[in-house]
Amino acid sequence: DCNLAIALKEAFEGFLNSAAPNQAAKLLARYMDILLRGDGTAPATQLTQPSQGDLQFSPPRVNEGNKEDTEVHIKQALQIFRYLAAKDAFEAFFKKDLARRLLLQRSACREMEHYASSLLREECGAAYTAGIE
Repeated sequence: DCNLAIALKEAFEGFLNSAAPNQAAKLLARYMDILLRGDGTAPATQLTQPSQGDLQFSPPRVNEGNKEDTEVHIKQALQIFRYLAAKDAFEAFFKKDLARRLLLQRSACREMEHYASSLLREECGAAYTAGIE
């Protein structure tokens, strides 16, 4: 059991970090940005198949009714973050997206912004999130 868990962890890290050097970090930061902006078009996360045959991902919208769902999605994204090798690249992408959300007032919920930054602080420490907070 222990060897299987270690092998699965190593395989997932290898898969996640095998793409272009910062690709996974960029995509994860983009997903977090979509969550925190509340740009989803569906009331819950779902995969839809349009007429062209491509799968599209619809993240949840942030509103009073589904903050708990958004918290769950943020936690799940940070579980993936743990396996990410390019944490510095993620920080840069996340900071850029955060600045854009705040300047253009596109953040769906300030509480969710603070929640995401507090989870990042717990994961990486205060020095990592000093520029985010």
